[in-house]
Amino acid sequence: MLFYVIDDDRSVSSLIASVLRKVPGAEIAEFEAAEPALQALQDLMAQQAELPVLIITDIQLPGLSGVNFCQWLKSHQMLAEIPVILISGSDGEEGLKEAFSVGAHDFIRKPIRVYELEVRIQAAVRLSMAGSIRRSAMAMAEKELFFNQAIISSISNMGVGLLVIDKRRIAFVNPAFCKLTGYAESELYAWPHFLPIFHPDEHPRIHSNHERRLRGETIETRYETALQCKDGGRLDVAFSVSLWQAAGHDGVICLVRDIREELSMRQRLRDMAERDALTGLPNRRLLQDRLDQALLRCTRTGSEIAVLFIDLDGFKAVNDTLGHAAGDELLCQVAVRLQTGLRASDTAARLAGDEFVLILQQDTEGQLDPAVVAKKLLQSLRQPFQLQAGRAHITASIGIVRSKGEPDSSEGILHRADLAMYHVKQRGKDGFLMIDEGAG
Repeated sequence: MLFYVIDDDRSVSSLIASVLRKVPGAEIAEFEAAEPALQALQDLMAQQAELPVLIITDIQLPGLSGVNFCQWLKSHQMLAEIPVILISGSDGEEGLKEAFSVGAHDFIRKPIRVYELEVRIQAAVRLSMAGSIRRSAMAMAEKELFFNQAIISSISNMGVGLLVIDKRRIAFVNPAFCKLTGYAESELYAWPHFLPIFHPDEHPRIHSNHERRLRGETIETRYETALQCKDGGRLDVAFSVSLWQAAGHDGVICLVRDIREELSMRQRLRDMAERDALTGLPNRRLLQDRLDQALLRCTRTGSEIAVLFIDLDGFKAVNDTLGHAAGDELLCQVAVRLQTGLRASDTAARLAGDEFVLILQQDTEGQLDPAVVAKKLLQSLRQPFQLQAGRAHITASIGIVRSKGEPDSSEGILHRADLAMYHVKQRGKDGFLMIDEGAG
């Protein structure tokens, strides 16, 4: 089992290698730059030799960067599914965003914690091995799928469903497909049309794709869709489709793979990029995106929003007297109180430290009263917080800006709300100030 480690810092490279050696059968190749690793991969491909199951590389490297190396890797069909873990010494969000945009599997910040590295390596290796087995099975299946019962049995054992549609009816399914959907073979074969096996949301697209494919048009052969299970549930799947037109037959052969776990992993990665790790609230990046969208909506519809910039009074004293763990616990409890009473259309976010932002939308009757919300928040935050280290008391200073969209920008609104909050701080804290009534 081959692993590549790319890092010009020998101490970091050695640490990673020591963790990888715990993997049974591990063979580790270490590089101080991306170029030698790139050449080694090209040599392996030329020799048709075993490829790495995982590559761990620093982002900052002499010469070709880790991000560019990952981008090169994902551009090659033979290498694209090798998981890549990128390492960065930066605390910024741009590195995380850039890492996932070029197809990295995971992202670790320095200093590296051994336990975290072990867990991430284990997850990446499981993904790599499962992908390798699945690719082998699907490659075999796509050659002789309908004619080789041994391969069909192997596919079922792998949990990959097989669906054959002939003359717009379900002509064959394997046990794995029945297990995925909850239907018996006899039930599916009795249907007059195949379409009900797909989730209703997918019917227009699937019907169009099928008819166009039968007419000989070029249609994507791999895509994600959803099935409708017998119990009424939705099953997200990846489809691999091959046209089957022979004497007496007019249909398709489909390999079906459950991707619910994969979609869940994607969501976790998005949450890592867009959510505050401590409180679970949207971070600055997601806040700005939602604020931009809200302003566009205001400009288009003539509606209005309010932005509340909230800074906690007395938070530093809690940190100094009860410790940073208590401070973190306090921030989590503050996040809960901020969200209490908010509607689904509103947003509560954490900017940094003890700074939070609320975006309030007009209600169904077109009403918007941020002053009422601010008063309720102030009252809520004045109540004592029960922490493991003891009771804590804080208040808040709140700056409020209302906007109807253009010419406002998210940066401009946040700046004015921050300024209003600062004035509250200057005049004694524990209050709110609304400095304007909208720039639109």
